[in-house]
Amino acid sequence: MKEYTHTFAVEFTVKSPHKSAKECLRKQKLTLIAGLERRIRDVFEANEYLHTLKPVETKGTDFPDQREAGVDY
Repeated sequence: MKEYTHTFAVEFTVKSPHKSAKECLRKQKLTLIAGLERRIRDVFEANEYLHTLKPVETKGTDFPDQREAGVDY
């Protein structure tokens, strides 16, 4: 059986007093978290996620079938 891991990217904006985005990353952690949470919420509430979330990568991994291993679901 195969399992897949999908990576997605989403763009969002925040306002900060810093000139560079790198400085904002270093010094505005809570602002970034709030901005990302707001963007995700807005995207799903507006049903725009299919256009907004960008697929980046998919990796497949083989794993044993748990039913064959005697594990109940």
